[in-house]
Amino acid sequence: MIKSYHHPTTFLANKARIAPENDPSLTYGLTLGVRAPDYEVERKFWPDAHYEGGYLFQDSMIVKMTQPSNEGEDWTVTFDWQSNNLGGASQSLTYKTLKSGRLQMVVPFGSNNAPGIAGQLRFLVSAWNE
Repeated sequence: MIKSYHHPTTFLANKARIAPENDPSLTYGLTLGVRAPDYEVERKFWPDAHYEGGYLFQDSMIVKMTQPSNEGEDWTVTFDWQSNNLGGASQSLTYKTLKSGRLQMVVPFGSNNAPGIAGQLRFLVSAWNE
């Protein structure tokens, strides 16, 4: 098992939305691509069935967050991998509130190929000035 951590930062602004009267949500798009290693997988020689630099996993995702109408209610968060629902975000995404007040969301990903890959993306969400 290989663990990899990458910590990009993205800022979503309410006032930068294109048509807030039509869609009150904040939306984030992400493309994830994991390339095949040279010719070794789990310390075993893998000479055939792939091309160096080919993808073990490649897809794009949309995450849509809608602020609650009333204070004290929960945000509505949905997502979709674009290979499953192009242009949509219809699957409910649950989140957990951490002690810091940040919201944590986890989205699994994977491929059914050999060699394959499986993992999860972890999102931490907080207000701009926190």
